[in-house]
Amino acid sequence: MAEAFRQVIIDRGRVAAALPGYKIGAQLGAGGFGLVVVGRHKRLRRDVAIKVIPAEAAMVGGEFTSEAEMLASLDHPHIVRVHDYLEADGLGLIVMELLGGGTLTSRWRDLSQPEICAVGLAIAAGLAHAHERGILHRDIKMANVLFDTAGMAKLGDFGIARMFTGSGVTGAPHGAGTPLYMAPEQIAGGRLSPATDLYALGVVLYQLLTGAPPFDPTLSPPQLWHQHLTSPPPPVHGVPRRVTDVVLRTLAKDPADRYPDADSFAAALAAAAVAVYGPAWLADTGLPLQLTDPVRHVAVPSLPTIPPRTTGSSARPRRATADALLATPATTGTGAAGGLPPGTRRRRGALRSRRGKLLLVAAALVVTAASLLVVLLRGGQATGPLAATLIGHNGSVSSVAFSSDGVLLATASDDHTARLWDTSSRGSVDRPLATLTGHGDWVNAATFSPDGRLLATASDDHTARLWDTSSRGSVDRPLAVLIGHTDLVYDAAFSPDGRLLATASYDGTALLWDTSRRGSIAQPLATFAGHTDWVDNVAFSPDGGLLATASYDGTVQLWTTSSRGNVTRPLTTLTGHSDGIYDVAFSPDGRLLATTDGTGSTRLWDTSSRGTVDRAPAILLGYGDWILDVTFSPDGRLLATASDGGNAQLWSASSRGALDRPLATLTGHTGAVNSVMFSPDGRLLATGDNSNARLWSTSSRGSVDQPLATLTGPTETPDDAVSGSHRSVAFSPDGRLLATATGVDGTARLWYVDAVD
Repeated sequence: MAEAFRQVIIDRGRVAAALPGYKIGAQLGAGGFGLVVVGRHKRLRRDVAIKVIPAEAAMVGGEFTSEAEMLASLDHPHIVRVHDYLEADGLGLIVMELLGGGTLTSRWRDLSQPEICAVGLAIAAGLAHAHERGILHRDIKMANVLFDTAGMAKLGDFGIARMFTGSGVTGAPHGAGTPLYMAPEQIAGGRLSPATDLYALGVVLYQLLTGAPPFDPTLSPPQLWHQHLTSPPPPVHGVPRRVTDVVLRTLAKDPADRYPDADSFAAALAAAAVAVYGPAWLADTGLPLQLTDPVRHVAVPSLPTIPPRTTGSSARPRRATADALLATPATTGTGAAGGLPPGTRRRRGALRSRRGKLLLVAAALVVTAASLLVVLLRGGQATGPLAATLIGHNGSVSSVAFSSDGVLLATASDDHTARLWDTSSRGSVDRPLATLTGHGDWVNAATFSPDGRLLATASDDHTARLWDTSSRGSVDRPLAVLIGHTDLVYDAAFSPDGRLLATASYDGTALLWDTSRRGSIAQPLATFAGHTDWVDNVAFSPDGGLLATASYDGTVQLWTTSSRGNVTRPLTTLTGHSDGIYDVAFSPDGRLLATTDGTGSTRLWDTSSRGTVDRAPAILLGYGDWILDVTFSPDGRLLATASDGGNAQLWSASSRGALDRPLATLTGHTGAVNSVMFSPDGRLLATGDNSNARLWSTSSRGSVDQPLATLTGPTETPDDAVSGSHRSVAFSPDGRLLATATGVDGTARLWYVDAVD
């Protein structure tokens, strides 16, 4: 076998000949079953890891194909993804996801106890997925836990995995596995089951928590096996008892004394972590996780109470609260080893959905005059009607958008994909027109060009992509991959003429792109690099001449879109906010710019002089710490704001000076109002919280606690729960349909309200 490995290392031409579509790069490592090299797909420009298994080590005949098919069937965020496999010239080749964040072996000493528990949940989630498909890993160890650049832990190297049925599969005595991590039944040739993998996971967690494995790694394999079979783990010191008890149960000698499955273990570990480290423990780690609903509900037991209003420097620590609100089912962030600035892990979870900023964006709807009559006849309560439920995403749906003709709906998801749907679909729809793949991380936003021919997606994988909206089926090749950012891309916006695309990134820049270019584009038309913290949102002026960038550094900057190259000095910088900027919007005529922050204030700036702001802005003092959303009415006369204090407010867009009395305060929501939207004719305002949307007349004045209508989904969700919460809404261009994206169940919904006799 060693000779075969030497031949593979020397004769790289064999690997290149077997994979003509890839450029073969450096060797990443070698082990007992093969070696791994870097590859790059020549057309997709996608970097991959290629596992090369010589014939002597590969399974004979169809066994390699069966094994590879088994691995390729594992599609889970916490398992290294297999893209392709083949046999050629005496080699077995498996093309896998390439991860740039290192292994647990290289990172474990920097992990805190809560972070260790979070990694344990990630591994357990991957194991649960594999076990549900009858696959045992059989070689869980630190070297087989890898991280992507965002800090997400993934279980890799299923090279000795085996299928099991019923109560398990029989292993050979002293069979395949790593002696330090082998369960007693694995050593003795007993029945293997999911509990076998949990034992190895217990060894990993014991070592992470205590700094040393439970058994002596300096011993010979026979001596190690004897310890596994007969010796209890040494007592644990410096680790809370509840956490220790969970880990030690996985190390029971008898499989029947361990947890019955990975989800049971994960729920127990999550409960222990909540009890010991507090209810916000998971969000505080900043590590990306995707958990099943039962485990997530234990790990994030409830939405925390919004703390009293704070100002100044005290606002920043409250990001942990926002992170906790967003621990559904994937809590986002980055690991410290990913090359990110200190504190970025906790900040990254704060602003997930494109329109909601910090909290989950709630539902809204559009109605015509006839539709309003229906709602009023129903006494102010409506439960639908639901036109279509769009099913298929494997993660939270983060945004929805209609094409300009209303024919298509785009959805973006944490499952790394965007999808295109036919808006004429009705009922339960599980087949999108197109599934757009290729992003390596969460897709934060999807937006159509003004003519509807292009779709732009923005992703945590540091890229934005342009897609042909006429695509159908599974599409992994976009028209263009925009690769100029060095951190996650949070927002994307087309210019009014569709010729430019602006992207906002946590790398502190906004980039301007030519939408006519194709292929992999590393050089933008312009780099706007004037901010000192992440750029969260971008907005073009209606004439396309200005770009506004909103940043967590507390400023909004205005740039001319004719700029080219690296630009560090904006036309103007709008200062005065005392916290990060959450939303920015131009008025329809482009003469005003609205900006919101985390201290309860909205500012209206006069931008009519093309970038030179000559007078102080109007300051609109709302309720609550966070103004989460802002929008102008279609005629530009009104401004609506959404507050975490459970209300929305209507303001005159002609306001001047400092005001604390809006035209109307719309109350009655029992949770944070995360979204406000005007109907296309401007006569109605929809507001949304976690569980319902409400309709108000825009002619309302004073304090109003009775909406025209309250609209709820098929299953109403309590305001203190996360499941079922809407994260994004969009009106169809004709105002007849409303699209909503629910944050946790992977669905989007289309709604309409019909007139009745």
